[in-house]
Amino acid sequence: MRLFLLIVFSFILDQGKDSIPSKKTSADVAAVNLPAPQYEAYIPGEKLEYGLKYTLITGAHAILEVKKDLVQLNSRDHYHIYIEAKTNKFFDDLYMVRDYYESFVDKKTLLPAVFNRDISENHFKKKESYIFDRINNTVKQENRLDTVPPGTFDIISAFYYMRSVDFDKQVPGTKYKFDTYFDKSLFPVGAEYVGKSVISTDLGKFKVRVFRPKLIKGRIFSNQTDMTLYVSDDSNQVPIRIESAVYLDKVRADLEKFSNLKYRLSSKIN
Repeated sequence: MRLFLLIVFSFILDQGKDSIPSKKTSADVAAVNLPAPQYEAYIPGEKLEYGLKYTLITGAHAILEVKKDLVQLNSRDHYHIYIEAKTNKFFDDLYMVRDYYESFVDKKTLLPAVFNRDISENHFKKKESYIFDRINNTVKQENRLDTVPPGTFDIISAFYYMRSVDFDKQVPGTKYKFDTYFDKSLFPVGAEYVGKSVISTDLGKFKVRVFRPKLIKGRIFSNQTDMTLYVSDDSNQVPIRIESAVYLDKVRADLEKFSNLKYRLSSKIN
């Protein structure tokens, strides 16, 4: 499933672009729609930095940033959420990645208005832009116009929306469904809220909420349950770790730096 790692590490997921079939089917693990957002989990100026490690080697870094200035679109305030992912110099000779994504998210509804993607991976390059029409429930890309269900996300806005759901009010084991639009197609996905745990990282020990996104079978992901997302067990709900089985090992993306969080990172134990 591209959704969660694309949000945090496009480096992993765009390698899996060949694994997604031309016809997407709904994630059968999902049972209920996502609740409405219940509070503001982030503010302009928030910046999260991650290191991506395969075995013991850190091969890439990514930055997730909510830009400092709100953007006016259709007379409404929008967050400007920007993501970049780059391989390190050592890995550039093996597989160079320079990926950039941005989403303009309505501050009130947390639904996207515009999504841009500019990726360069070895010899593969792609640029695309989507414009969401919330009145007519359409997505426009160049000369293409697709009808989508109300509340459809792009791959970035879906995660930032989930950060504003109060999972203390949700029951562990609940499975959620939601629609995203990606690669010129409607892409239904799902995620299970597993419960709470504690993990140790280079930043320290954290109390976390655990989620398992629904994965798409293909050449990268071995099955439907091998990705795990750990988010801080506090009101920020920032990703602390994303872990996925890839080939014969695991890829792990850990939070390395953060700044301008809306709330104190109270999930950090030490």
